[in-house]
Amino acid sequence: MAIGESNASVEALYPLKFSAGIVPVISDPAPPEGVPVQGLPHAAFTVQAANKDANNIGETVARVDPPIGDYVAIILYGMTPTDPTPRLIERKAPTDPNAPTLFHVAQTWFVEGVNIFHYVIERASGNSDPSTQAWALYNRYLPGGNDVPGIGDHPELLLQLPPELGDPPRIGKDEAARGVPLTVSYPYAQPHDQILLKLNGTDFTITLQPGEQHAPLVITLTEDMLKLAGNHPRFEIRYTVISQINNPTDQRRLSKALIANVNLEDVLPGDGEISAPAFPVVNEYGAIGLNQLIDGPTGLHNPVRIDLDYAHAAVGNTLELFFVGYDQLNDGGNLVPRAAYNPQPPYELLQADLTRGYYEFHVPARHHFAVCSRGGVEANVVVTNASGSTPSFKKRVNCDVKKPGDTTCPEE
Repeated sequence: MAIGESNASVEALYPLKFSAGIVPVISDPAPPEGVPVQGLPHAAFTVQAANKDANNIGETVARVDPPIGDYVAIILYGMTPTDPTPRLIERKAPTDPNAPTLFHVAQTWFVEGVNIFHYVIERASGNSDPSTQAWALYNRYLPGGNDVPGIGDHPELLLQLPPELGDPPRIGKDEAARGVPLTVSYPYAQPHDQILLKLNGTDFTITLQPGEQHAPLVITLTEDMLKLAGNHPRFEIRYTVISQINNPTDQRRLSKALIANVNLEDVLPGDGEISAPAFPVVNEYGAIGLNQLIDGPTGLHNPVRIDLDYAHAAVGNTLELFFVGYDQLNDGGNLVPRAAYNPQPPYELLQADLTRGYYEFHVPARHHFAVCSRGGVEANVVVTNASGSTPSFKKRVNCDVKKPGDTTCPEE
């Protein structure tokens, strides 16, 4: 120590601590080396008895350990990275010099982001140099906003699956293998927020990286995540958020539930390939003539048959027939508008169909009559399960339902 230099001028003063502070936290900007950073959540601020029914201003406690030797008071200052001029918060004389000094700092003092504090020891011989700084990270708003109206689902926590997955969304093995993009967005997002994602009751945590808080976040639901969550026809997707400084959403509310049909055990019908349907009632030339229109409970018709021997055929698969007519034999030609037939809704397979081994659509004769003479008809079937749809190959046969010598086709 130089001659005449006071103890106060060289005293090392450790940084203050906030009693309810959260560590570790990451601030932007980063603090100087050796400067601690604490996070102050809204829960760190409580209304003191003196403030109740007056201004209801919350306060948090900053603690300064007692310095060595006699002192008169401790003076607390604050500033911010954008306003480095120290501002006096409070001067406090000790009631017990050997006990920590506690400062009650009002919540209204804090600005959004980084707040910087230091203190000075006031002694009879002169004031000390400022203590090592202590940084406090504060966010004015909770994730999703403060005082959100209502109860239950949080209206500001939005989530969405791609519309091409359907309504309700269907997620099968193929979609899971590619990864399913889930888009989430909410106001007042902060870097390092923890998005607590619930998939069918199973929890996953995603951390918001710096820069990602400015736009909706796309979370890829991986095959491993979906497998861990399990299959369910009403697979529930929700999330909530907690910031890195331990601010939850208002009342810790979750987003609304997005319901999807998830089945990773099924695969596409036929593994993506299904044989063409058959026309089981044709003449010796492999064509449909007037005599191949058969009568039945549904009226005059000609059947289209699909075999149910494709891979993964199961009860509940749906079959949708697409039947069209052409004005030319064999290949090519123009479509005949009145010949088209697409019965709705699609047929849902029963166990009896699987036991029989095939299903037949009865195509009404009016669609063949629309083709009339020297034309053709073509059919294919789209089979759908929880994983998606597979169109069969197409089958075409000639169609001539006009009697020899007749100038027009018969009407049904």
